[in-house]
Amino acid sequence: MQQGGLNKNGGWRWLLLAPVLALPLATSGQGTIVHVQLPTIPDRPGDPYPGVRLMGHPAFPVSYAMDLNGDGQAEFVFSSNGEDFALMPSEHNAVLSSTFGPGGMNAWVYPLSVNYPITSDQPVLSWFERIDTAFGSIGAVIVGYREMASGIGFFQGLDSAYVGLRFDLASGTHYGWARIGSPFVGEGGGYIYEYAYETRPGVPILAGAVPEPSTWALLVGGGVLMVWFRRKRNERRG
Repeated sequence: MQQGGLNKNGGWRWLLLAPVLALPLATSGQGTIVHVQLPTIPDRPGDPYPGVRLMGHPAFPVSYAMDLNGDGQAEFVFSSNGEDFALMPSEHNAVLSSTFGPGGMNAWVYPLSVNYPITSDQPVLSWFERIDTAFGSIGAVIVGYREMASGIGFFQGLDSAYVGLRFDLASGTHYGWARIGSPFVGEGGGYIYEYAYETRPGVPILAGAVPEPSTWALLVGGGVLMVWFRRKRNERRG
């Protein structure tokens, strides 16, 4: 006779089968997003902005090459020279920006809120690719202070916001995001905190999206539940 809760013969069979039955669901929900959290440089104790700090000077510019898929080729380069904090895409890659000027030759990187859809269809913003001229390459500016002492750019004074990224691999066009900030007004520099990209070509990504739990994580969680239910059963039996 069944004594409430789980029956003696069949109950634990279902618990043992639960992780196996959950496997197809876990596999279908397998994350396809690669996410990287950038570490804080150790020589900055107490810095409230964890991540890579780019605060350059006209005589000592600094940069950070972002290799999203880890193939040794940087898809984007962040740079700071004390006057500009800029983002330069490599060939055929692009940054989601607000463009202006003749032919969209100028671009300001636009701060995105969490869950903003990063995809090819952008009714208001533009995908800005690097422009190569006889005088050098032009990238998208995050914050600039060369012409105005108070600074210009959508990121000035922002602790954190997202940037939309589009880049090409052999598999096709991919979409990603980076979370950055330029909290100090009056300096052409800022921080890079983290970034991620969707490994499936042509698939949009939401700003701030990170990988879903893996199959093994779900299986381990199921195992923990099994142990918990067994202890509860033994407690009831005394």
